[in-house]
Amino acid sequence: MKNIVMILVMILLSTGFALSQQQYESSDLVLYQTAIKAIKDRNFVFRANTYDDGHHLYSVDPKRNFIILEDDKVTIQIYESAQNSFAAEFSPSNFKMKMNKSGDVNFEMLCKNKGNSLKIKITVEKGSGKCIVRGVPINFHSSFVLMGELSEYNVSDLIRTSILQIFQLN
Repeated sequence: MKNIVMILVMILLSTGFALSQQQYESSDLVLYQTAIKAIKDRNFVFRANTYDDGHHLYSVDPKRNFIILEDDKVTIQIYESAQNSFAAEFSPSNFKMKMNKSGDVNFEMLCKNKGNSLKIKITVEKGSGKCIVRGVPINFHSSFVLMGELSEYNVSDLIRTSILQIFQLN
């Protein structure tokens, strides 16, 4: 009798694990599809949770570290510390999007404002909404790498003008 109960418990546990794994994978796929659609629509917000300065990885606040592409305007805010922060608006151009052999989607755009140029490269990992963003300035600051998630942008998510007024960085 104990053996039968143990077998039933093991079957139930393994079935529950398999179902939860499938649900996890399907939610990752939804995040991936949403991220790709947002990039194609050129209406997204990337929220960073990790900042890489080339020497260390830092956990960062996604509410203070983001990139928004909306209505042909890019807002970039990186806030590592009070001494090391950046916020500015850019006009985007030269959009490129392609899928590599492993299924990751690569998106690039050139961002310009008042004499500054910045190339943004976004890689969306296959099957998830997780992204790596590489910012390569052409004539200012240093390069940066951010890791986080990309999703469709809604005005209620972040308010561009309030954030730029708070930091008053252009």
